[in-house]
Parts: sequence; structure tokens; C-alpha cells
Amino acid sequence: MGVALRLYRGLKHPYRPDLVKRMLGTDFTDCPYTALQYARGRHGVLIVIDVPEEAEAVRISREDWFDKAACRFIMWGSFDAWIKAIVLAREARAVVRIRGVRAASDRTKSEVLRRALADHLAADPPPPSLVPPTWPAMIRI
Repeated sequence: MGVALRLYRGLKHPYRPDLVKRMLGTDFTDCPYTALQYARGRHGVLIVIDVPEEAEAVRISREDWFDKAACRFIMWGSFDAWIKAIVLAREARAVVRIRGVRAASDRTKSEVLRRALADHLAADPPPPSLVPPTWPAMIRI
């Protein structure tokens, strides 16, 4: 089963599947940094989902958005089975606030965060934290 699309959603509060309105669309983006900007507050989370190629039970549409760098997607239906990770927003913000990335462009911050999330998800088992203690030395921009 291949992955057709990796999408991100930022929330101000912990994810609760019972609050998702299945009849209304749920917003996602393909840019992790844009999603992180929506995950404000100390309880914010970043949801990472992988939509499989064989996804027939859910309808996904690409929508217009004010941000030209990121694409907005609306998903109707349940997506809980595709959640790969729910990352605390404070850990994701720590990735983009390190020296050398903090003053970079939004595109660079997005790529650094995308790489950190991919490395985190590729580890078996995933480490308890998104930011390992030696992370600044690992950055290759």
C-alpha cells in the first residue's frame, strides 16, 4: 500500500476524534510549517496523516487558499486510520527555532520541519521526542 499524499493539520488543543464533524470538511495542508502556525498555544498539536493511494472511502479536494506556497486540502469523512503521528506543537516549534533556522524563510522552515518529521516517523520505534539532544548538529540546509 503506497502513500499518495502526506498532509498536516494544526490544532490549538489535543486531537479529539469525537469532535470532528464528518459531514463538514476538515482542513489540511501539505506544508508542515503552515499547519504549525495554526497550532498555537501550549496544548497545540500537529497531526500528520498519510493518505494511501487506494483511499476510496474519503473524498479529498484541493481548494483555493490565500497562501500560494502551501496547498489547502479539504477531506470529508474519517481520517483516523491514516494518522501517522500527533506531535506536540512545542516540539515542532523547537525544530524551527534553532539557530540557523529561526531567521530563515518560511520555505526553509517548512523543509527542515518536513525532514525532522520524516526522520522521526522513519525511526523504529520512533523516539519519544521530535527533537533529539544532538539535533542542531544534524541540520543540513
